[in-house]
Amino acid sequence: MNNQLPVAEKIKGFNKLPLEAQKIFTGFLKNFYAAFEFPADHEIVKVAIAKEGRGKHMSKFIKATCENDEWFHVSSVHSWY
Repeated sequence: MNNQLPVAEKIKGFNKLPLEAQKIFTGFLKNFYAAFEFPADHEIVKVAIAKEGRGKHMSKFIKATCENDEWFHVSSVHSWY
């Protein structure tokens, strides 16, 4: 793992996100890494827009994937699960 965590713009898939999603992801990333004592253990390596549900119940969200393939559903700069 890197000693220095990547900035949002350097993470795979960032440039494919819509502008509003880029803003949300950039804020999320800062808050996400600040939430951990050892943030390098949770390094985000990929981001994308993902879909869940079907038909009129389908929604899109930002999916942030860690180096260990764990991923997070990003709802806002302060909310993820």
